[in-house]
Amino acid sequence: AGISRYRYRKIDAERKLKNTEENLLRLRDIVTELEERVGPLKKQSEKAQKFLELSEEKRGLEIALWLLTLDKSQESLKEREEKIAIARAQYDAAEQALEDIQEENDQIYFKTGSLSSKAEELRNQVSSLDSEIAAKRADISVAENDILHNNENIARLHGEIEQADKNADELDKTIAEKQEKITALDFEITSKQREYAKISGHPEFDLDPSREGVIWHCLNQKMTAKLYARELGKRYEDLNLIIAHMGGGVSVGVHEHGRCVEVNRALCGLGAFSPTRCGSINASKLIEVACSGKYDEAKLKKMVTAEGGFVAYLGTNDAYEVEKRALAGDEKCKLLVDAFTYQVSMEISRLAAVVNGKVDAILLTGGIAYSKPWMAMIEERIGWIAPVKVYKGENEMLALAICGKEVLDGVQVKEYK
Repeated sequence: AGISRYRYRKIDAERKLKNTEENLLRLRDIVTELEERVGPLKKQSEKAQKFLELSEEKRGLEIALWLLTLDKSQESLKEREEKIAIARAQYDAAEQALEDIQEENDQIYFKTGSLSSKAEELRNQVSSLDSEIAAKRADISVAENDILHNNENIARLHGEIEQADKNADELDKTIAEKQEKITALDFEITSKQREYAKISGHPEFDLDPSREGVIWHCLNQKMTAKLYARELGKRYEDLNLIIAHMGGGVSVGVHEHGRCVEVNRALCGLGAFSPTRCGSINASKLIEVACSGKYDEAKLKKMVTAEGGFVAYLGTNDAYEVEKRALAGDEKCKLLVDAFTYQVSMEISRLAAVVNGKVDAILLTGGIAYSKPWMAMIEERIGWIAPVKVYKGENEMLALAICGKEVLDGVQVKEYK
């Protein structure tokens, strides 16, 4: 039993010894293999060491480069800050200069506004003077034409009288005939209206067209009437028309079979007010103002013909501006629009009586006729009289062109004397 135990130990020892030899053999193989790798690993180690050295050197160089870049950046930043400070100073100076310029512009604007007001006042004065000059020139032209025509008649009469001296029997007859012609001529010159239409209520204020003249929008009214007649395929002379011209002034005329038999004096304070004219006014109030000593004759005429209407109430002669302000809610402008359309409607209605209400059409024309709301307001008031038609703008130049062509074509024209 004791020997078996040692036998087992021996076997176990031999087994362990064998295993140990095998392990030693493997170790020798590993050592051999490792010895083969030592050379390359040594080279790799040397390379790694070199890499570490170069990396450290690179890091040092990068730090130096960063420091150098930082120094340069600080210098550049300092230069930029200096430039910014200079630019800020220049900006502040420019701001101050701009404020000075703005203040100067405000002063210039104020002066310009003052000058514009004076210029507008001067333009109104010039407009008034132009109107007065035009009226005087018209009076002079009528007078010169009358003088020329009368001189021609006188010369012709003298010749005929000399001829009549040769025949005593015919002398009285000839003189009577010429006297009748002279009487008819005087009547034509002094009676453009029916006699009863000249009565005003006091002989001192009766209307005298031969002395005062009648300023109205003749060309535009006549041309508008002819355009309307042409659209109907009729002649102007076949119709009774009421025509309202509405522009800087307002004239409303009734045309009876090709002749305007009644029209308001658009420049003399009669009829509806307009953008610049006052229209018919209260006589007692006019007397009170005229005798107050505040105004001379020229100023009163200017108030009536150039500073009345919209100019007096609103400070503008622009009807389109008044319309825009009224539509925007300006109560005063709305009141003036209502008053204007009301007065034009009344003037149209008044003239319907001249032809006993036998009106074929009512024509609305002039620059203000471009306003659809205003024309609708007028038509609503007077549409019961006759059909209403609107002709926007003015036809004076068209009238001159067409009439000129008619003369060139040999059409016989009327000669107003």
